[in-house]
Amino acid sequence: MTDGSGLTARQTAAQLADAGHTVGVLSPDPVCLARFTRRVRHVWRVPPYGPDPLRWLDAMLSVYQSAGTDVLVPTQEQVAVLSACDDLVRAAGVRTAVPSFEALSQVQDKLSAFATLTAAGLPQPEGAILATPADVAAWDRFPVFMKDQGITVFSVPVLSLVIMVVLAGVAGLVAAILPSRRAAKLNILRAITSE
Repeated sequence: MTDGSGLTARQTAAQLADAGHTVGVLSPDPVCLARFTRRVRHVWRVPPYGPDPLRWLDAMLSVYQSAGTDVLVPTQEQVAVLSACDDLVRAAGVRTAVPSFEALSQVQDKLSAFATLTAAGLPQPEGAILATPADVAAWDRFPVFMKDQGITVFSVPVLSLVIMVVLAGVAGLVAAILPSRRAAKLNILRAITSE
C-alpha cells in the first residue's frame, strides 16, 4: 500500500489480509498507524510524499522491485504521482490500478469534485464556492463548513511568541511566590512529625 498513516490504510490492510494477502505499507513514519495492526507484515520507510512526490516515487519503485511486490494499492494522495507518471510506473513493472491523470484531476480536491458532480447533474449536498470575505459575510444558510484551499503565506509572529514566553515566565514566578514564602516559614522538624 502507498501509505500507512491513516484509517483508510488500516481498513484496507484488514480487507486485504482477511482475503489472504500478505500486506506491506510504505511510510515516512516508522510508527505509522498501520504498524499497530497484526495484518501488516512490513513497513518500508520512504521519504514523505508532500515535499517531493518524485523522490517518494523513486523510493517506492526501489521498494517495489526489491521486495518482490505483486500489486501496489494506492491508499492516499500518492495516487496523483502514480497517475501523472503512469508511463514510468508501468515501465518499471508496477501493477496497480489508477485512473488517468485527467480523470483524477476532476475529483482530486473538493472544488474540482464539486464542479464535476454539478456538471454531471449528480445530487450532492448544497454548496458554494465563496471566494471573498464579502461572499462569506453575505452567506446566510447554515450549517456551514468552510475549507481553505491551502496556506498561501507562512509567517511566524516572532514578537508575539517572545512576549507570550516572557509573560508565561512572569506568571510562573508570580504563582510560585506565595507557596515558596509559606514553605520558607515552615519549621521542617514540626512538618515531618505532623505527618
